[in-house]
Amino acid sequence: MHLIYPLNTLSYKIGRQPLIQNSYTSTNIKIFIAFASLTHQYSDGHQYIASIKNKCFGLIIENPTYTLKKNLPIWISFCTRLTLALLVEDFFNYPSHNVRIWGISGTKGKTTSSFLLSSICQALNLKVGLIGTLGYGTLQKLNPLFYTTPDAESLSRILSLLKFKQFSDITLEISSHALVSFRIHGLSLYSVCLLNFDHDHLDFHKHIFKYMNAKKILFKYFSSCNLPVIQNSSLLSFFSPSKSLSFGFSKFVNFYPSKISNSNTGTSFELNAFNKKMKISSQTLGKFNIENVLCVSGMLLASGFHLHHISMLSKTASPLGRLEKIYTHPAIFVDFAHSPNSLKFTLLSLHRCFKRKIILIFGCGGNRDKNKRKLMTSIASKYANISIITMDNPRGEAPHKIFKDMNIPQSSIKIKNRQLAISYAINAASNNDIILIAGKGHEKIQHIKNKQIICNDARIAYVNVLDRY
Repeated sequence: MHLIYPLNTLSYKIGRQPLIQNSYTSTNIKIFIAFASLTHQYSDGHQYIASIKNKCFGLIIENPTYTLKKNLPIWISFCTRLTLALLVEDFFNYPSHNVRIWGISGTKGKTTSSFLLSSICQALNLKVGLIGTLGYGTLQKLNPLFYTTPDAESLSRILSLLKFKQFSDITLEISSHALVSFRIHGLSLYSVCLLNFDHDHLDFHKHIFKYMNAKKILFKYFSSCNLPVIQNSSLLSFFSPSKSLSFGFSKFVNFYPSKISNSNTGTSFELNAFNKKMKISSQTLGKFNIENVLCVSGMLLASGFHLHHISMLSKTASPLGRLEKIYTHPAIFVDFAHSPNSLKFTLLSLHRCFKRKIILIFGCGGNRDKNKRKLMTSIASKYANISIITMDNPRGEAPHKIFKDMNIPQSSIKIKNRQLAISYAINAASNNDIILIAGKGHEKIQHIKNKQIICNDARIAYVNVLDRY
């Protein structure tokens, strides 16, 4: 017979001993205290229990019918992910307390908004850290992460480290995967913002309404932080809690722009907030980046900061891989756009700012939402003058199947090898053309089957343009 304990006894048993671990990292564990068996998209964590049963103090499981030959203390949880999130927050002595955590969610723009917010905090001489797609650490030095929002144990560990180093502010990108997987449910958030909502991640959520409900969790469970900020849209009433602040391009919101001016060096506009106005200049390009600035402005102003603090954005460039300019003649940009609307808005922004011919290089990721592949091709055909179709991250899917799903027209050029596709575009372009390399942004690795191949779009482009001249 196993010993069955209520979960509230577990924290007393663990004390402050080395670590709680979950099934994602069980193969790397030498000895640990409690093992939480998690189920996810590709496997069931219960299958790893046999391999670690001699290394742990006890088990946290969802399935009460699971049997084990060796007697071990077992804690039954209706949701091991939620239990793990709460336990690791306690285990690391509540690292999200007494520090301002700025949570940013949305289909697109999280990384840029986090980067802009961190830049303002740093300009105000605040010690600020980042956790998100680009990694964790400071603006000057980021350590890589596997997920945009790390698992609960890793997240609490990182927060504990940053708090120990006396960081006062931390910007946290919150993905929909993290929300439904309870990765942040143990945290205390200072401010939250929902940037936008768009078609993406349906390979994981399966249905658009499930994706919507995932984003809604942001407001359902974190209502005690400062007034949340949300973009004004037709979906506002679905997401918005009873009290919130909104931003957008309408005059009927709390934060909106006027007198917008776009150029090939950046964007300027007048920020309207609480019946006051402030001229804002940003080095970022495009309408979608105005949304990012409005998001950051709303979060800061809702938290007691002043309008003149927002003006510090004028010195901030875009983060790596977010419409990052690599060269001038031809103008070469690398961007992370990998969803239909992201690609559309990026292309439109380049048209408005430069009014030149655009050569687009892009592909679609494998083992991801197949429904967006034809949409991506259609948008490329409509808004780019020349489309070069290549591999993105095919992962475990055959590239020819991805190309077939994309329904590539005869007018497009198909070059399977991404490096060769970039080289072809640069050699074919005139000095007045625009080259957009979309899809991978900051990423330095390409995932092909079970291999990871070095593939840095920015570096490949720069080397090829130097060879050209």
